[in-house]
Amino acid sequence: MRWRVIIDCFLLFWVAALAAGLGMSLPVHFRAVSPLVLEEAGRNSDRPSDLQSDLLAGGRVGAAAVVGEIGLDGPFQENFRHRRERLLENHPAYRLSGGPAPFFEQFLRLLDFEEDFPASAVIPFLVPRSRRAELEGFLALSSNEGVQALLRSREITAYTRFLPVFSEAGHPLDATILTSALLEQSGRWSPPVSRRLRSVADGALRGEPDALEDLERFFLGVFTLGKRLDWGALSELTPRFQDVSEIYSFGALMHGDEGGTHLPALYTAALLAGSPAEWVEYLRAQGAAGWRALVYALPKGAGALEALLALDKPLYTPSPLFRVVEPYTLAGAERFQGIAQRQPRLTFGLKLLAFFTAGFSLALIINRVGEALHRRPPASYRNPLFLAANTAAAFLFALLLWVVIEPELLQFEENRESILRIDLASIAAPLTQTPTSSSDMIDQVTILILLLFFVLQLAVFVFCLIRIGEVKKQNAAPETKIRLLENEEHLFDLGLYVGLGGTVSALILVVLNVVEASLMAAYASTLFGIIFVALLKVMVLRPYRRQLILQASGPAPRGPTSLLS
Repeated sequence: MRWRVIIDCFLLFWVAALAAGLGMSLPVHFRAVSPLVLEEAGRNSDRPSDLQSDLLAGGRVGAAAVVGEIGLDGPFQENFRHRRERLLENHPAYRLSGGPAPFFEQFLRLLDFEEDFPASAVIPFLVPRSRRAELEGFLALSSNEGVQALLRSREITAYTRFLPVFSEAGHPLDATILTSALLEQSGRWSPPVSRRLRSVADGALRGEPDALEDLERFFLGVFTLGKRLDWGALSELTPRFQDVSEIYSFGALMHGDEGGTHLPALYTAALLAGSPAEWVEYLRAQGAAGWRALVYALPKGAGALEALLALDKPLYTPSPLFRVVEPYTLAGAERFQGIAQRQPRLTFGLKLLAFFTAGFSLALIINRVGEALHRRPPASYRNPLFLAANTAAAFLFALLLWVVIEPELLQFEENRESILRIDLASIAAPLTQTPTSSSDMIDQVTILILLLFFVLQLAVFVFCLIRIGEVKKQNAAPETKIRLLENEEHLFDLGLYVGLGGTVSALILVVLNVVEASLMAAYASTLFGIIFVALLKVMVLRPYRRQLILQASGPAPRGPTSLLS
């Protein structure tokens, strides 16, 4: 008997270990995307180096230079610099225009362009009054209605974020309006943006508050982009916007990047895969983790970027505990990265099944050891209570193992939205971020903790039912069974103890900022304990005790009894 238990436990242990190892090797996660999935998605897709080469081949040196700032391979960048120098020797105006730009180059000729003009972003280049006056005269001859509407918006005095054009500090607004008008004249706005721009400009001139607000937010976005990009880089990006609000939002993200390190990554991603609006939405939702995922996926290619947008998750970061066993699972994970990228739902189900199998095997080991220690007969696998108890334990183990592997399950980060602000005293226009919190009443962490407490209480409940079932099977007198139930009284209250312990533990974790969840999740632990203990004692234990008491009191009288006898 003893050797049979040892052999069974040994085999079950290896089943649990293999199943857990398989689950840990599958590169899919609840709230994160595996780096292996991004690598697989990026295979044979266009990379930033391909994009830079294509831009340079078209003479668009400004956009190509921004793409090169993400840190491409050294030999490739050396070749790029040689090609760029030859191009600038043949076309000196490209140092300011950033590439072929007929209208911008015509404006430069009006300024008597000289080769010693230093390269500059658009807005700083237009700061001198003489250059703005020359550009205004050039655009005034345009027959484009959108250009004329933008030029008339220079007369508006009701701006709240900019000082009026005619004031001493009105040059930022004036340079921004002229830049927007020159982009319109060059056909660098998409048709939806061009139509909307004419509409809001006309509405603002009529004094409509909503139109003025939209127009000023649009100018803030253009100002933010124009003060950091030259004409070629700016005009390469602008056709990808489909609404004036997207320009403000995109500029807000670039504005929040104080060190300028994220600008090349965001710019390159917007040209390589997805739309600017999609990247704005993703990065707003994911915050700092989203930036890390973008920087990681960018060298992998356009396919990796598209997968990142489609999954809408941050990059997976292993927990310190999982890093101990991670080297042993990487080889297996590489074998599954293809199926994980092509069939994420199937892989996700396999991972959950593997963890459940590991938990079920461990539960069987515990049962076998308990039967050997207490010399109980082996439980029948057909017993519903036996299967329910082991199933609950398996789900609990799977959940705990997944939390260990993926610590993001117990983290909840509020979304933050950048808001553009401008300091009119300086062209630098420092930006601030005013976080706008938007948290749901019940977030994912709260739901996860509620599920954990529920499964734990369910496991305790099923365990108590099994103990009651064991008492029922005893070949003993009713009086003995009643005493056995009294001996288990503290066990039947275990749900209350577990519930109180869960509440106290959750409150401690919330206070220490280890877990960010609502107080409802903490108090729900005690609530679940009360509900399950009440169900156990009222619906199960009380009727069975009543049955035993009636059996112990002997058979009832057969005939009717008279109160007068």
